[in-house]
Amino acid sequence: MERSDKVLTRARLLQEVWNYKFVSQTNLVDVHMGRLRRKVDGVNEPPMIRSVRGAGFVLNVNPLSRDELLEG
Repeated sequence: MERSDKVLTRARLLQEVWNYKFVSQTNLVDVHMGRLRRKVDGVNEPPMIRSVRGAGFVLNVNPLSRDELLEG
C-alpha cells in the first residue's frame, strides 16, 4: 500500500519481502501474487493487482474498470 500505483519489480519484491540478496530464477513471486489476487479480487470486481509485462506488478488503490483495462 505504501507504493500503490508504482511498479514493483520481481527482484525488488524478492529483496524486500523474502530478504533475497540475489535475483534467482524462480516463480516464487508469481505464485504468491496469484494467491494474493484470488484473495483480494472479487469475481465481478476490477483487479487490484496488475501485471506489468516484463517489469513486475502494480497495486492500484483505485482499480481500473474492466472496460478501461481493455482500452489500455
